[in-house]
Amino acid sequence: MLDHTIRTVGQVTDAIGRLKVGDRLGIRGPFGAGWPLKEAEGRDVIVLTGGLGCAPAVSAIRHIIRRRDNYGQLTILQGVKHANDLIWREQYDQWQSMPNTQVLLAADEAAPGWNWDVGLVTSLFDKARLQPESSLLMMCGPEPMMNASAKDLVARGFAPERIWLSMERNMKCAVGRCGHCQYGAEFICKDGPVFNYPRIRTLLGERGF
Repeated sequence: MLDHTIRTVGQVTDAIGRLKVGDRLGIRGPFGAGWPLKEAEGRDVIVLTGGLGCAPAVSAIRHIIRRRDNYGQLTILQGVKHANDLIWREQYDQWQSMPNTQVLLAADEAAPGWNWDVGLVTSLFDKARLQPESSLLMMCGPEPMMNASAKDLVARGFAPERIWLSMERNMKCAVGRCGHCQYGAEFICKDGPVFNYPRIRTLLGERGF
């Protein structure tokens, strides 16, 4: 069974949004490189996301939860612009209740009933039970957020090679032919979307990439 979280922003996603229960939709893939879940075994895992970056990370969180004995402490950090932007609220409550799991949420703007932090997701680092020497970090979100977070975490003692980022670009062919998602010498579709931080750190924040 496959679950997809789709935001209606263009012609294709709008067409998908108009589908009814029972309609058929063809899917190719998955392509490229995913989260380093095998490499993360035996380590503490930090899943850091911003905005809709939470969607690509849910599969990794569920994988870890289903195989809980294979991993150490699970820390889930999620930031959103507005408290109402948070999706899957019930899921975060469920994760928070699990053993050896810490969930911290932050919103730039709060709303009535918001009991979590107000501010940037990086403000959660001081509250998180971070163990740089034993952790592997998976991150997805706006590129400026990931760039700032990666630099902050390296300064806190995280090894750059244990930081993994899921990048986002407009993919057309998904097999590295059309060039729409070229990222320096890499292609997000076939070489990513998940990259080791040292592999792309010089491109983060560079205009045109």
